Amino acid sequence: MQLESTVFPMGSCLVSLDVASLYTNIPQDEAREFALEVFEARSDIFPSTDFLITFTEIILEKAYFRIQQTYYMQIKGVAMGCEIAPSIANLFMNKLERDFICNPTHNRFWSYFRLYRHYIDDILLIISDASILPELTEWLNRIHPSTQFTHTSHPSHIPFLDTEICLTAEGKLAFKPFHKPTDRASGLHFRSYHPKSLKNSLPYSQLVLLKRNSSLESDFRRESERLLQEFRGRGFPSHILESAFKKVNSMPRQLFLQEKSPAQRENRITYALDYTPGSQVIRSVMNQHWHIVNSIPGCSLPPRVSLRKAKSLRQSLVWTDVMLYEKRSLVKGHYVCGKCRACGLALATKESVHPFLKFRYTFNQYTDCTTPEWVYLISCACPAFYVGCTLRPVKQRILEHSSNVRLQKLLEEPIVQHFLQNNHTDRDMRFLVLYKHEARNPFEDARQFVKRGG
Repeated sequence: MQLESTVFPMGSCLVSLDVASLYTNIPQDEAREFALEVFEARSDIFPSTDFLITFTEIILEKAYFRIQQTYYMQIKGVAMGCEIAPSIANLFMNKLERDFICNPTHNRFWSYFRLYRHYIDDILLIISDASILPELTEWLNRIHPSTQFTHTSHPSHIPFLDTEICLTAEGKLAFKPFHKPTDRASGLHFRSYHPKSLKNSLPYSQLVLLKRNSSLESDFRRESERLLQEFRGRGFPSHILESAFKKVNSMPRQLFLQEKSPAQRENRITYALDYTPGSQVIRSVMNQHWHIVNSIPGCSLPPRVSLRKAKSLRQSLVWTDVMLYEKRSLVKGHYVCGKCRACGLALATKESVHPFLKFRYTFNQYTDCTTPEWVYLISCACPAFYVGCTLRPVKQRILEHSSNVRLQKLLEEPIVQHFLQNNHTDRDMRFLVLYKHEARNPFEDARQFVKRGG
């Protein structure tokens, strides 16, 4: 509400800045220094700083990953998905802001700043003169050797995180929900195996988020209808959706914008438990007999039970790496990997017949949806076919083709033009991998395959 009541001068420009690949570009020695500074500033020094910094060094310096059968050690940056990565990134950005970006002594553009906010590596900036933006970006890219900033700008509106921020004619900010063009309705299905309380509260929590992000009531109602329609498509009962909407609609938006004080943390053990039909029984038994151990220090209160997703049948049945490599060495042909959305478009076969020349092409290697650096073939409902090449896992390229056809994007691509002109849909698409390219220019392999008929 404070931002919405602020009046910005005429001619102000909205700017969104992003730090490219922040996590993997933070120097590990600087990350260690940031962590040490925070640990030493604590009033409560338990656990000890030496203990915490040792584990921080292990997380930063001993991270490794595997590609096929080769292991690699990460020597730069913080591993993506690491639990401390957001904290390290925030400390790094705080250091940049304190020393450079928000320091009037070092930032000669500071007098043009009218608003500065950031969320990890995403920065919202309002400046009074848009002409300084090229120089500002150039200066930002020189303040640290590991950071590169990219920016987008507009005088009246700009997307930032999950909102679109608008600068009105009166010089005030207005907010409305923002959805990327690539967003898909892939939320939780009501019949999925999750706690009932979670599924019942999901529409309410999402509607609260929409109301918080909508300055205008009309924006909230429009986005609410879209959201509720998505929930209906995911099998949510009408009475749950209607109840959630009535509850949120009757509450003032200011209530959702109030900053909540941090909850008092209880000194309780957290017990992570797989969500199964017996989860509630286990919780009840633990609470019923907790008096047996409540005299032990730290166990005076029953544990806080945290439910986690149990291993699915699919996860239990997928091949291990060893089995996968054995299969590839013994079997030839193209097969589904069984683990991706492209499998529904794959042709499982040991040979292929050219639709026009009628020659038979027999595969001499094992391939599947995850195979990289291969020439691939796409067929459709008619005899036409498309031969292409990719350096990435072939499933990524196939899903891009499928998405372009379904969403009618990149209309200049031959495969998109063919599918649209012949009234094909993405469900008519089928693919298989032909062979590994050997040429320096892999796309020359694809052309030669078509010219020589295999």
